[in-house]
Amino acid sequence: MYSLYLKFSQTLNKKDKLSILLMMLLIFMSSCLEVLGIGIILPYLAILLDTEKILTLPFMSEIYSTLKDSGLVNGITHFLILSTFLIIVFYWLKNIFFIFSLRYQVGFNYNLYTRMSSDLLHYYLNESYLQHINRNTSDIIRNVNQQTLDLIQGFLFPILLLVTEVLVVLLLLAFLIAINPIATLYVFVLIGVCVTGIFYYSRAKLQESGEIVARNRSASNKAVLQSLGSFKTTKMLGKEAFFVNSFNSAVQQMSIANQYLDLTQSLPRFFLETSIVTVMMSLAMILLYQGQPSGELILMLSVFGLAGIRLLPSMNRILNALNSIKYMQGVLKDVMRDIVSATNMNNTVQINENFRTNEFVFESLTLKNINFNYVANTPVLKNISLTIERNQSIGFVGHSGSGKSTLIDIMLGLLSQDTGNTLINGRDIDDVLPEWQRNVGYIPQDIYLIDDTIKANIAFGVKEDYIDYAQVMTVLEVAQLDDLVCSLPNGVETVIGERGVKLSGGQRQRIGIARALYHNPQILVMDEATAALDNVTEKAFMRAINNLKGKKTLIMIAHRLSTVKDCDIICFMENGEIIDSGSYKDLSANNTKFKEFKVN
Repeated sequence: MYSLYLKFSQTLNKKDKLSILLMMLLIFMSSCLEVLGIGIILPYLAILLDTEKILTLPFMSEIYSTLKDSGLVNGITHFLILSTFLIIVFYWLKNIFFIFSLRYQVGFNYNLYTRMSSDLLHYYLNESYLQHINRNTSDIIRNVNQQTLDLIQGFLFPILLLVTEVLVVLLLLAFLIAINPIATLYVFVLIGVCVTGIFYYSRAKLQESGEIVARNRSASNKAVLQSLGSFKTTKMLGKEAFFVNSFNSAVQQMSIANQYLDLTQSLPRFFLETSIVTVMMSLAMILLYQGQPSGELILMLSVFGLAGIRLLPSMNRILNALNSIKYMQGVLKDVMRDIVSATNMNNTVQINENFRTNEFVFESLTLKNINFNYVANTPVLKNISLTIERNQSIGFVGHSGSGKSTLIDIMLGLLSQDTGNTLINGRDIDDVLPEWQRNVGYIPQDIYLIDDTIKANIAFGVKEDYIDYAQVMTVLEVAQLDDLVCSLPNGVETVIGERGVKLSGGQRQRIGIARALYHNPQILVMDEATAALDNVTEKAFMRAINNLKGKKTLIMIAHRLSTVKDCDIICFMENGEIIDSGSYKDLSANNTKFKEFKVN
């Protein structure tokens, strides 16, 4: 528990820590008011049982005499009526203060959750592409949406609750010791044994249950994402039951683990209630055996009874808080490292609606002796060296697995080479990475479309008020989508559904092309950008792209040689190497393997 707390404390900034200190002060004041609320009942009950007690109780006789001499009360009955009114007012004010204190705690906790979940998403988005592809999407969704909430609801809430209730119990203990130390010791020893026994019996199983929930929460997310992501294939192969069973298996294990948590949260109340009643009855018998007068016996039992009424929920909450914290040690074990890293990350989210870096002017991209492996001793790229000049067009061709897309990812700065250098304008790519990436229009093989309008998908990440409508229409024309959009009732405001399900594959690809062109990039990178287009559309699109030759730097990967035929240079790749380069005409005339590739 302490190690988890230390990690959690690393996620707090100075303002958070000051807020927690203020909450501790509010908690202490609340605890004092709780005990005071019970303490003022004792003399009140004593006077109700025996009005003559007002003359012998410490402080009460002085208060009564002062009020009587000032004319505010004219007798004991009048004093009791005034006391009743003041006690009612005190309890109202006490609970209003409690509500304020609780509101502050809840506000702080959920503001912290908002910040942590946003920081965690930002952290994942700032990871390298290689780190990203080694993560599972279901784990990221679990961590961002659920684990950060668990940290607040299952760890921070219980810690604050634990501090509150322990303070209440300690102050009540001090109050009861002042009244009857022997009886108090008897009460707290029995209750303490009960609480300690319950916690130590359940703690190991609770942590194990937390680990089961964390593991299977990710598995259930994975089953849902995979089944919905492969909906057509699932339907065609009749594999609905496979995914439902996978989901059901994970949820069943989570349910069993959560049942144990819920049971351990509920059972203590019954044990504690039985223990307190047993203690109270035993105390009554002891006091009777000692020959206590009935009036004092009733008063003593009333005070201990009131304390017991307050102690029962306090002890129950203490146990539940301890159980929850122990449970969360299993749930949060894996994600805490990411949450701490996210909090410590120096970068902050920058919202730049203009997106462009006007000062950056691309001159050249140089690769020197690039080598890269995804897995050790399994080279994907070997000794790649080339230079791409401003406004040059270059195409990469080769069989699948020859390393074309990996090479593009290194050029884009998404992957870092194992050895060698990637230079932009003669500088290391890492030194100019934001400027470089913000001036590249990238069209990947698989276009991801958001569940929004055509306009929002093209501008991508730009707020509605900042979208340039004229630029949207311009790039739609280049991407050969203007006729389709004009035929739609809502035009560019048409919502295309999740992942663009309301569009054909070719239409989705063309929206990706329009997106890459929207920001008017200096460099256009196309990774099989025309693969989903029909021949007629591809020819029209390539005519538009060829019109950009000499105006933009064009980098293309293609299986269809017609796509790269007009490039200034074509690089022919095989087994992670550029085995030849030149114009289409030169390669066709001089390279046998390229000729075979053309035929195939």
